[in-house]
Amino acid sequence: MPFVYVKSIMRFVHFLPAAYALVSVLSFDLRVLSVYGLPLGREFLGELHAIKNKVKYSLILLWLTGIAIVAMGCLTTPDYLDNQKLWFKVCAVLILTVNGYFIHRCCGRFKEGVILSELDAPAALGLNVLGVISSVSWVWACFLGSAREWSFNMAFSDMALLYVLSLCAGGGVSFYLHQRHVRQWS
Repeated sequence: MPFVYVKSIMRFVHFLPAAYALVSVLSFDLRVLSVYGLPLGREFLGELHAIKNKVKYSLILLWLTGIAIVAMGCLTTPDYLDNQKLWFKVCAVLILTVNGYFIHRCCGRFKEGVILSELDAPAALGLNVLGVISSVSWVWACFLGSAREWSFNMAFSDMALLYVLSLCAGGGVSFYLHQRHVRQWS
C-alpha cells in the first residue's frame, strides 16, 4: 500500500478520538446545564465518571496517532516541522491534557446531593473555566484537523489570538448561563 494512503488512514484514525471526545464533552456540557439547580444523583455521577474515561482514552489515542502522523510528515515533507498550525495543534492538545488533569481532580469533589447552582463563587468559577477550556479546546482540536488551508499559511500568533477570543466568547456564554441558572434555581 503506498505511503500516502497510510498517511490518509492515519489522519482519519487520528480524527476519530477527537471527534468522539468533542461530541461526548459537548453532550455532557448540555447534561450539566439540565441538572444545574438539582441535587446531583448517582446516575449523573456515573455519567461524569464515564465521560472522564472517554476523554482520557481519546487523549491517549490522540497523542499516539498524532506522534505517528508527525513522524510520517517528517519522513515525507522536509519542512514539515515549520508548519505553525502543527505547533498550535500541539499546544491545543497540551492544553486539553493539562485541563483534563485538573478536571479529573476537580470532579472528585462532586458527591451525591451537591447542587451546582449553589456552589460558592470560587468553585463555580473554577468549574466554568475548566468547562470552557475543555469545550473550546476540543472544538479547536477538531477544527485544526480540517483546516488544511491554514497549513504553512497562518501565523501561530493569529491562531492564538482567535483561540483566546474563542475562550473569551465561551467564558461569556458560560458566565451568562451560570448567572441565569443561579437566578432560575434560587
